[in-house]
Amino acid sequence: MSTFNRLMTRSLEDRNLQFLLRFPKALLNKQEVRWIEWCSKYISMHSTIPSVDRVKREFEFFIAMESEDPLSDLYEQTIAAKKKEYVIRFLTEHETELRECTDPTKLISEMHNNLAVVNSQVEFYTTADRSTYFENQIALPFYIPQLDAITGGAGKGDCIYLSGRPGSSKTTYLKWIAYNWVIRNHRILFISNENTASSIIASIDAMVAGWNPIKIRHGGWTEKDKRKVKSAAYFASISDGEIIVPKGGRTDVQSVIALHDEFSPDAILIDGVYLMTSGRGFAKGWEKEKAVSQDLKALAMNRGCPIVGTIQQGRATEGKRATKEGAAGTDGYLQDADIFLATSVIDDQRILEILKNRWGGEGTALGISIDFDRMTVNVTRAIFEEDEEESS
Repeated sequence: MSTFNRLMTRSLEDRNLQFLLRFPKALLNKQEVRWIEWCSKYISMHSTIPSVDRVKREFEFFIAMESEDPLSDLYEQTIAAKKKEYVIRFLTEHETELRECTDPTKLISEMHNNLAVVNSQVEFYTTADRSTYFENQIALPFYIPQLDAITGGAGKGDCIYLSGRPGSSKTTYLKWIAYNWVIRNHRILFISNENTASSIIASIDAMVAGWNPIKIRHGGWTEKDKRKVKSAAYFASISDGEIIVPKGGRTDVQSVIALHDEFSPDAILIDGVYLMTSGRGFAKGWEKEKAVSQDLKALAMNRGCPIVGTIQQGRATEGKRATKEGAAGTDGYLQDADIFLATSVIDDQRILEILKNRWGGEGTALGISIDFDRMTVNVTRAIFEEDEEESS
């Protein structure tokens, strides 16, 4: 109680309640919440801030405690102390559950997630830290130049979806992004709900060294191929980048949060978001998809970590340009997405289209060429509406 009392006393003395009124109520006890609510009501009724003596007359258990620290320092000290109290209280309340469970990951993740929400509850215009403007906060490019020019890449807190029918190269685009990020020394969490961890690693090796990963299944290795594999292994051994690929797949969102908190990646890539569960009890349908989408967006924002995931388009878009309406669970994914991309294949032409972008450029479509022997992705041309009319 002493840290909060110091903050409240100093706030009342300085006639400045901005830190007091913004304090996360989730960290306060019932008495402290009543103090703040009473102060807020007093200000509304009297158009002035109550004095320390007035608060002491109203609440016999309020003890004024002096401090010479600036209000901002007191606020940070109180937040830290209250977080510690929260952790102790949480562990005490869940002691029996912790003792009896075989895996405490979800409980610990819940506690950590609650604290993260507290950290990011509000930002005030009057007290915002403008020095962050000049920090290196450049978004991670997709390394498809025309796409990067329009979207700016994957920024901190962004949730990005890549939708398409099976066989439209969604996973290849995701691997291309992972490859370009890891060779530039970024740390990537790659969750695959459709492929094994070893196949993901093999695909990244193929992009590093320029060989077709299909040879892992069909054979036909040449001595040149084998040298390329060795060169990919050598690159991995000296790289400052990393790709973490959990085994098993079919991950729920709480597991993704736990993995993020364990490995602290720069970005999260998820192949097969539509196969995930939220952990909130929704078994199937649009409720499950909406819950997964909301929880992934919250994870991206609370941890400042971009998420790029793939989802399926419906059968109605087979052989046609992908649409917003064609994505399974589209309402949830579209609402929460910062960038929503769609892939399609029409008459052997691969198309990558921007269906939603919070920064403009919606409707832009790019013709894409994928060289599966060298595992490279390139833009061949921009596709305009007249192209679509000619093909129809």
